[in-house]
Amino acid sequence: MLRQVHSLPGLLAALLVVMMAVTGVVLSLDPAIDRVRAVVPAAGTVNVAALADAAAVRHAEVDRIVRAASGSVIVYYFDEGRPAADVIDPVTGAVIAPFAPSGFTRIVTNLHRSLLLGDTGRAAAGLGALAMVVLAVSGAMMLAARLGGWRAVLRPVRGSAAQRLHTEIARLAVIGLLLSGLTGCYMSLATFGVLSDGMASDAPTPANVNGGARLPVGALQALQTVDLSDFRELTFP
Repeated sequence: MLRQVHSLPGLLAALLVVMMAVTGVVLSLDPAIDRVRAVVPAAGTVNVAALADAAAVRHAEVDRIVRAASGSVIVYYFDEGRPAADVIDPVTGAVIAPFAPSGFTRIVTNLHRSLLLGDTGRAAAGLGALAMVVLAVSGAMMLAARLGGWRAVLRPVRGSAAQRLHTEIARLAVIGLLLSGLTGCYMSLATFGVLSDGMASDAPTPANVNGGARLPVGALQALQTVDLSDFRELTFP
């Protein structure tokens, strides 16, 4: 029974799991490469109010500020009515370079998340992540049963060269596969609203305001309490 549980998901989802793994590797390298070029201040040295103020000084009509996974800070703004984006130094607000997302990265991202098929593809990707979890758990259980218990899972394995290679690779990769599968399942469920994605709900817009002068963004106390290391995105009104 355990062998069937391990084999059937592998047969049915082999191509899907391989595709997700390959595209996931590509996407994991992208932030790592960007991290080398990113300006990342030490925690506690820059707050979001200071960042927003520095960005607003150099961009007249800021739309939103985003901190990417790599640590790079991107300002989206309008230049004479035309949308544009710059990567900026979060300390000074100076423009490092125009932000131009890679078309290749965009395609790989959509392929990884939705197979280029919208919600149907997102559901399929979630099932692929679930299959990865089943493969990792059932494979570990089979190995433990074969070697005589969980304490023996690191013992040498007998069998053909293909069997030994499969087992050794699996032992090295099982933790990563399980973690990747579980996080993939979580993100898939969060996408469809089954689980919370951890984002705070939007603050209600007040019906009435005092009509006074607009407070500079750098003087907003709520933003002064948020460190850059905890920042994800700020949308300007």
